[in-house]
Amino acid sequence: MRGRTMNLLIRLKRLFFAVLVLTCVGLGLPTTVFGGTNVIYSFAGDEDGEYADTDLAIDKAGNLYGTTVLGGDFGGGTVFQLSPSGNGWVHTVLYSFTGGPDGGELYKGVTLDAQGNLYGTAALVVAKVVAAQLTS
Repeated sequence: MRGRTMNLLIRLKRLFFAVLVLTCVGLGLPTTVFGGTNVIYSFAGDEDGEYADTDLAIDKAGNLYGTTVLGGDFGGGTVFQLSPSGNGWVHTVLYSFTGGPDGGELYKGVTLDAQGNLYGTAALVVAKVVAAQLTS
């Protein structure tokens, strides 16, 4: 089971990069001249998240939101924000999942509503992230 999960993660990682490039193009952000990708943030693992292979959501200010399957303070994954700044992008962990009652292993990313609330699923839990606080 774990081997299939890792194979799926590798395929999803490729999809993530394709979505990232399309997102950059859609926002008018630079990509390399030769049609490659321009990495805007590299996840180090552990606290900042690991396996960011999920869909991204974009708000009106150009902030990107997504999830990591693993990592964070407790290893159960994170909800993150990437904000454009004058010198690149700023990464912020909005929530770290424990893998307990709040769920974990977020495979589908988040969705933004009209008020800017983030919604997503985490292993049998539907969650709403508000002002970096989680409610179920």
